[in-house]
Amino acid sequence: MVVGIHGRQGFLRVRSQTDNPQRFTAGKVVYAQGLPYTIQQARTTLRGILLKLEDVDSDSQARALLRAELEVPEEDVPPAPEDTYYHFQLLEARVYAASGAYLGQVAEVLNTGSNDVYVVVDGDQELLVPALGDVVVEVDLETKRLTVDLPEGLEPRSLAPSPPARPKRPARRPRRRRPPVGTPGAPTERP
Repeated sequence: MVVGIHGRQGFLRVRSQTDNPQRFTAGKVVYAQGLPYTIQQARTTLRGILLKLEDVDSDSQARALLRAELEVPEEDVPPAPEDTYYHFQLLEARVYAASGAYLGQVAEVLNTGSNDVYVVVDGDQELLVPALGDVVVEVDLETKRLTVDLPEGLEPRSLAPSPPARPKRPARRPRRRRPPVGTPGAPTERP
């Protein structure tokens, strides 16, 4: 993803989401906003990768690409190791419980550090499925179908906004009433 610009010659600051160190080398093609760009220069810095793309020669052209996802043609993606999948392969996959019940589609893949989590959405319901071997029991990339064996207690939650809380009425202070005249403790009239 393009996270910033560098200088006035159109350099892009990129946050890489790839494990492939050869992805950003001169001559490779990347797509941004659906358009192909050839990489002219690339260098790694402490703050990410700096890329210079052909036909991006000014800071205004570079700004137009801010927040753009950089993609590569699928044929340039090396095959994933066995039993691992690229995030793009799982997006929009239909998810079913081991019982056959439809749970929704993968809308997003969260990288939590220890394992990925699939965000499965069906209408206004969301289910967070841990990408663990004993939970995700089958992945069929040809039909874009996942079968999961959900642990007990893992259930969808509603995405619908909660109704607004009714404002609390301020607590009323009790009124002090004066006792009627002539009762003990009542004020007396003075002549």
